[in-house]
Amino acid sequence: MIFLRKKIKHNREPDSANSGGFSLMEVILAIFILLTVLTGLMSMISDVIRAAAAASSKLIAANLAQEGIEVVKNIRDLNYKDNGWNDWYASFNSGQLICYYLQYDSISLDNSVPCGDDAPVLKYDLTSGLYGYTKPDGSGMATDSRYGFKRKISLQRNPDGTSDNEIAVVSSVSWTEHDRMQSVIVEDRLWNWR
Repeated sequence: MIFLRKKIKHNREPDSANSGGFSLMEVILAIFILLTVLTGLMSMISDVIRAAAAASSKLIAANLAQEGIEVVKNIRDLNYKDNGWNDWYASFNSGQLICYYLQYDSISLDNSVPCGDDAPVLKYDLTSGLYGYTKPDGSGMATDSRYGFKRKISLQRNPDGTSDNEIAVVSSVSWTEHDRMQSVIVEDRLWNWR
């Protein structure tokens, strides 16, 4: 009976070596695991944000490149209505590559530039939400150039030397993202469709 009392008494009193708290090593290990998980999560969140920004920039660039093609098609249609395809087509030398900086509201191909030149930055107008070199009302330059998109549109009559009724239109948009040059190129062919 005496032996049983000692055992019961022993179970009621905690041993100082097994006091139920955490040792210093357990705390350090728990903090290490927690920091490893948090670092991984922060890295993953950072990568997701960077990928979303890159996707957004690529989408804007693709739309600006397609807009360049549509501007040239609109100019062709306006010229066709006024002068016919032949007059407009004859204004290009066969095989010669001609480049332009056009914005969304351009109505003519008046100002050609050397194709090797670096294109000016398309500026973003905060009030209209449009990219261009001038404001939508024509009152000077749009102001926000932080996005850095540059568009160059090149036209080439009879590009393959096989068709005398074809103009190749290439709209190239470039920008810098994370110190790397990015670009989107859209190409289309225009024909005497009437």
